[in-house]
Amino acid sequence: MEYWVTVLVFCVCVVTIITGLVVLGMIFWHLWRYGLDPVIDSPGSAADALEKAARKRRLTFDPN
Repeated sequence: MEYWVTVLVFCVCVVTIITGLVVLGMIFWHLWRYGLDPVIDSPGSAADALEKAARKRRLTFDPN
């Protein structure tokens, strides 16, 4: 019985360590890719599309 408890605890520890490494890897990849900018300001985001549309609207606006 104690053997299986040891195996179970070992497996839980291994899975926890692997999950932590994956999460840290995702965090560092995001920092390397985007810097400290939030995700909403990343290229191709909705905020970028709205800003591009507003800029186009300003350029094509003719008050006359």
